[in-house]
Amino acid sequence: MNRRNTYLMVKQLLGGTLSLGLALQPALVGAHEGEPDQPVGHAAKVLQLSGDNPITFGAGLTMVGQGMSGNSDDSGFTYSADLAFTGDFGPRGTAFIYINTAQGTGIDTGAATGPNADNETGDLSAGGYSETRIAEAWYELPLNQMTNVRFGKIDPTGIYDGNLVANDETSQFLADTFVNNAAIAFPGYTGGINLAVNPNEAWSINVGIFESSGDFDGSLSNSFIIGEVGFAGELAGRPGHLRLTGWSEDSTKNKGYALSVDQTVNDSITLFARYGNQDDAQNFDNAFSLGGQLVLGDNTVGAAYSLLTTTDLAGPDDESQIELYYNHAVNENLHVTLDLQSISNPGFDSSNDDVFVYGARGQIDF
Repeated sequence: MNRRNTYLMVKQLLGGTLSLGLALQPALVGAHEGEPDQPVGHAAKVLQLSGDNPITFGAGLTMVGQGMSGNSDDSGFTYSADLAFTGDFGPRGTAFIYINTAQGTGIDTGAATGPNADNETGDLSAGGYSETRIAEAWYELPLNQMTNVRFGKIDPTGIYDGNLVANDETSQFLADTFVNNAAIAFPGYTGGINLAVNPNEAWSINVGIFESSGDFDGSLSNSFIIGEVGFAGELAGRPGHLRLTGWSEDSTKNKGYALSVDQTVNDSITLFARYGNQDDAQNFDNAFSLGGQLVLGDNTVGAAYSLLTTTDLAGPDDESQIELYYNHAVNENLHVTLDLQSISNPGFDSSNDDVFVYGARGQIDF
């Protein structure tokens, strides 16, 4: 997007202004979590408007190609384009608008979770065109120095179940099971309200209620209610995070709890682990994952393992998954990732062949 088009879009969003200055600044904007409170990280620019507070503008393009062997020899391609604006109004609050367009059916491994968390495909029935949507549009209002309330269309995963190295499908793990806890029935982008309390730098408390269907068709009578306590501290002088989450979802009468931990070992290595439990009326009742990330200069290597324990509704066998990726920084704006995944007992049935997934991701940040 050129500067003229960016200016016109910002002018329409904020009601108009007379002049525009452009300055470069790192920021976090996008689709999921770079930090627990923020959508996913893309390179960003700050648009300084005369007489107004600066707003953060970010854009990203994610392209994923994958193939598989095992139950079938399938292959597929997906893309997702992100455009986001964050307006910081100081003591008056923060506004956020995130626009996303996505297309591509990806591949189906037959497993309980998908191999590509960015497979946000639209309705392809109308000539194969992609779907463009306003994925998020919310306002966050400070109530006092440690409390704020966010309301509008929100991605709950941008607030809950954060993890330093297993939370961002544009730069870290691709598989669903490593991006968020598989045993939390997140409703996707949906209407709702969230209360956040941060009594100090170490502790955080969030409580939210969201429409469980995620389609604005109805009310909060069918709701997804979630709460989380987070702690940021140090172990042997190295930073880490612990988050304990509880949730309930009305439409399926499901509920559960989850734990997310990440711990920096040194300047290069960070480890993570997750555990989640949900009602045994689902296909699986427990989800466990662990792994880590190794930073090699501007490049990153990640490895992780997950286990879903089956229930009587699914099949006789637990389903497990391994993912290994190498993220290479071609330059400041382009990262290319090679990704390998192995899925054992897909569909909770050992009579199904194990599935091997190979793929590549290109991430362009504007």
